[in-house]
Amino acid sequence: KQWYQRRVRGEGGVRTPAFLYSENKDILVRRGRTACYVHIVDWFNTLVNISGGWEEFSNNSGQAPPDSLDSIDQTSYLLMGETDECPRREIMLHIDPIMRVAGYIH
Repeated sequence: KQWYQRRVRGEGGVRTPAFLYSENKDILVRRGRTACYVHIVDWFNTLVNISGGWEEFSNNSGQAPPDSLDSIDQTSYLLMGETDECPRREIMLHIDPIMRVAGYIH
């Protein structure tokens, strides 16, 4: 328990272990660790792309795609290995409107 608490405090609770699995070896090309940031909101755009994209979303739901999203599609980096450049360069951690301060990693 102490090791876990020390590790979470040392990392600021930002880096969390995660994994991707696919039986299709052609899709999941990238293996090992990455230093790139993936925010929880990025999964929305990434999963929409994997499941057919925004056109398929519109056809099935009858709704237009959102005009703007904070979500970044991570498919080309995480799955296809098409790029070595990280799609997300910074992550907002905290905004305090009272004290007018914010914390982010870049």
